Amino acid sequence: MTGTLHIHVASRDLNLASVRYRALLPGCAAKAEGWKARVCGRDVPPRAGTTLALAVKPLSQKHARWARHAQDAGVPVVADLCDNIFIDGYAGEGRTFGQRFVELARGLSAVTVPTGAMREVVLAETGLPDARVLVVPDIVETPDLLARQRSLLGLRHGLLSALRSLRRRPEAVPAPSGPVLLWYGNHGAAYARFGLEDLLLYREALCEAASRGAELWVVSNNRGKFERLAGELPVASRYFEWTPTIVDALLPLADVCLVPNSLDAFSATKSANRGLKALSHGVPVVATPSRAYQELAGAVWLDDPGAGIAAYLDDPSVRERHLQEAARIIAADYSFERLRQAIAEVAAAATGARA
Repeated sequence: MTGTLHIHVASRDLNLASVRYRALLPGCAAKAEGWKARVCGRDVPPRAGTTLALAVKPLSQKHARWARHAQDAGVPVVADLCDNIFIDGYAGEGRTFGQRFVELARGLSAVTVPTGAMREVVLAETGLPDARVLVVPDIVETPDLLARQRSLLGLRHGLLSALRSLRRRPEAVPAPSGPVLLWYGNHGAAYARFGLEDLLLYREALCEAASRGAELWVVSNNRGKFERLAGELPVASRYFEWTPTIVDALLPLADVCLVPNSLDAFSATKSANRGLKALSHGVPVVATPSRAYQELAGAVWLDDPGAGIAAYLDDPSVRERHLQEAARIIAADYSFERLRQAIAEVAAAATGARA
């Protein structure tokens, strides 16, 4: 089926992974399926004739109210959650966001999430039927898909996003002095253990890598926090400020991508989008075996991180074998075609639930 999809987001900032992976990429997939897609960040109801509404992280009272208005207008509403908002203290709001979402969920046609682990959390917290909580994977993001996302934002916001990127003084990409270990992601928050401090989980592995002359390149959004942490890292390190394009510039120079994970209640539900991006660039990945990364078994290193770094640096056959398996998994489960299929399934389920 096709129709008009209204996507509601709290922000149109392309620097936010939740905007790109959970709003714009699904919107691009819907367009590829023949839908008309509109992205809106203002508190305006869907236009007449809207077939389906997608509310991305409708956590605030204003955004929950928007979803209810759409429901009252007879529009099936799908809400997307990429974070475990049900943990105590999420975003400094105690359990407010989780409780508000549970109330909202009663009237939703469907909820979409990026991982099976997150799906289990939503089912347990909301009591929704299995059929109304669906996994829509975080797929591999490419430069072409980033351009499509800018187009979906519309001329004004797409141009503003591009101009903001041009105004930033581009960071010089240095020539590596040895093997490069790359980590990239959000700097973290007080309500869970994730972000820059995860690097300390790999302290021993980083020490071993330093003895091989390796250096650590970090891409994040809090230079001050990195500089405070750098003294605890037993390896020479360098910081780059996050943009949607800087990782693409650095990955060709990286030898190994690191994805440590505390596996706390928040982090254990996250997707493998960072590792998948690295693998798509031909960079092998050493990761903590979260549920999402266990699904990539045979394509990433999930055992001792020090041994994994050594294997990828010393044994080209291990590297090549894992990258070949990664290419197979990405094509089957994390491609744009797979996202198109998932969005079609969500649309059918949501409109069927409404019928």
